[in-house]
Amino acid sequence: MAFIKSKTKKKFKLYMFLVYLGALAWYYFLYPDMVIFWGLVIAGAIGVFLWVFKKKKPKRRAVPEDLKRKVLARFNGTCAVCNKRILLELHHRVPVNRGGKDSYENLVYLCQEHHALAHATRPEEVKLNYRR
Repeated sequence: MAFIKSKTKKKFKLYMFLVYLGALAWYYFLYPDMVIFWGLVIAGAIGVFLWVFKKKKPKRRAVPEDLKRKVLARFNGTCAVCNKRILLELHHRVPVNRGGKDSYENLVYLCQEHHALAHATRPEEVKLNYRR
């Protein structure tokens, strides 16, 4: 199904789900006394339903390694706030979901404490004093 476009793929999945439900109804009328079997069949129907309607997150590209090295060199391998050299994590000053880019100016390295602090509040409330 990799060659099918996403809209067509969703229609195909929905069609298969409806076929599955039709087969369930037919077999239920043929064998109504098989309680354990029908429990498994209903669990399968729920699984197929979730497969049809699951939402996929769009994949985001990773920040290129050479850009990471340049940003790390800009701060001499330390946190952009407190100068710690251990457990550094890459951070976007302006988050990607708010229009931030993977650019040299928008990326900083923060220690775990400051990175957690930066994500604990909304971006407009963060008052970290980054070194330039």
